[in-house]
Amino acid sequence: MQDEFQNALKPSQISEAGKLILRYPYYAEIINPLLVYIYENGGESHTIRSKITYKPLADYFDLTETDRLRPEDEILKNGRKSPYWNLLVQRAKDSVYLRYIMPAARGTWPLTNQGIGFAQQLIKNKYASLNQANIHLSEGEKTTYLSTKYERSIIARKICINKYGYKCSACGINLADKYGRIGEDYIHIHHIVPISSIGKNYIINPETDLVPVCPYCHAMLHRKNAPLTVDELKQMLKKAEEQKQSKAQPIQTQD
Repeated sequence: MQDEFQNALKPSQISEAGKLILRYPYYAEIINPLLVYIYENGGESHTIRSKITYKPLADYFDLTETDRLRPEDEILKNGRKSPYWNLLVQRAKDSVYLRYIMPAARGTWPLTNQGIGFAQQLIKNKYASLNQANIHLSEGEKTTYLSTKYERSIIARKICINKYGYKCSACGINLADKYGRIGEDYIHIHHIVPISSIGKNYIINPETDLVPVCPYCHAMLHRKNAPLTVDELKQMLKKAEEQKQSKAQPIQTQD
């Protein structure tokens, strides 16, 4: 188990395709903005053509032009030339199909009544957080405290990164140092309080409730149903390194 943990944290073992995948959000992170986009742009029926969702969602996640157009085959080696980004958006849709998006003609995505209600709640939470935010000056810069249920706000992410930078809070790695330009400005944001347990009235402080972590440490934090704390993961990393150093020391024999 310990070897498995150590191996999971070795960036050098990530394939070239894996490095490209890390440039994109996880498909589950696309669900909320997708539902909000359909609700706001789908007219009275809250129905939209799938092909017009890709660009605005790519804008939302600030993808580069290269990442937007990268073919599936470059990552999945499946011979398909359609953009990998489009596939991720489709996976997000598929994960809430029937529950939030009802069956319809091919390429048409209408919201169910439950999907409409969920999108309305997301919008209510998001805009309430921006319009009713508590703002104070911190070292000459404005900091916004967001009131939200599940929304992974870009504003909250930026505030967190502004405070902590792109260095992983657990292992200390900066992906730009490891991978060069491709790793610049890339980091995951971890909720210290699990988002599944956050109530609708919980006010997130991005400077104290969120921390930047690399994808490897983020995965390890969530290996258990009750996520590890960052401090617990640090201790595991320290212990793993000590064991590694101990094994590396030559065995001294008596003459």
